[in-house]
Amino acid sequence: MKALNYMAIGSIIGVGLLVGSCKKDIRTFENVKTTSNQEFKSSEDSLIGEYVDSVYITKDGIVYTYYFNNVKMKTIDFNPEITSEASNTDDFTFIIPQFNQDSSISGIIIRQFSDKEGYIAFGKSMDAEFEDYVNFRDVVINYAIQNGVIAEYESTETVPTSFVTWYETELNTTFNAPTLFPVTVYKDYKGGPAWMHPLGYALFMAPGWNNKVSRYMHLTAITYGWMFIYDKAFFKKHLATLRDFGWKYVYFAGPLAYLNDRMSSFNTI
Repeated sequence: MKALNYMAIGSIIGVGLLVGSCKKDIRTFENVKTTSNQEFKSSEDSLIGEYVDSVYITKDGIVYTYYFNNVKMKTIDFNPEITSEASNTDDFTFIIPQFNQDSSISGIIIRQFSDKEGYIAFGKSMDAEFEDYVNFRDVVINYAIQNGVIAEYESTETVPTSFVTWYETELNTTFNAPTLFPVTVYKDYKGGPAWMHPLGYALFMAPGWNNKVSRYMHLTAITYGWMFIYDKAFFKKHLATLRDFGWKYVYFAGPLAYLNDRMSSFNTI
């Protein structure tokens, strides 16, 4: 059976390779800091913020609000501990931007659910069939496990060409040949290396990119796309689902700092 290494796969599906051996840390700072406790590499007002009356507000006025199972809570109480390294449980959290009339971001809503059913129900309220997506992801993971794809990837740093063919066929069949817009990920909050994925998904990260992403931009033409971020390769261990921010940077900072340096795979719809 033929296999593809990360260079070959990159030319087909825009993904790369890095065995996920780096230890991941949870970062939930009350004030934004880098992973090394240094100041952010950017002084942009959209990064720096503080908690005011238990609500996180950036210097340029972006307000973060938090709901748990559709009940409004104090933002300072947002607890992503479910995403700890010891847990393999999915975190059913949405990150949704709010826009001003000039298309600038006025706020970010964090909606966390305690179970998959609440997550799917809220997705439907946003005109998104998340049940189909969750089922598709489960099919991909089960297929990769049962056919030894993940085991082969972990031991040989390659995946079979047959898996790539199967995945793209399954994706197109399930979602009626969806248009997936590019995603660009960045290692730093300002400047630094960038990696663009033409087809909007990565089953695993390229060399030097696993657990290294601090911001991204979803290059959609309309603000209806969704970005799914995972803690492990092959879409395992969901961390967050983010609504498209409309060609704007999404920083893993403030209440979203728990996502910083955590991405090991992602997908979009």
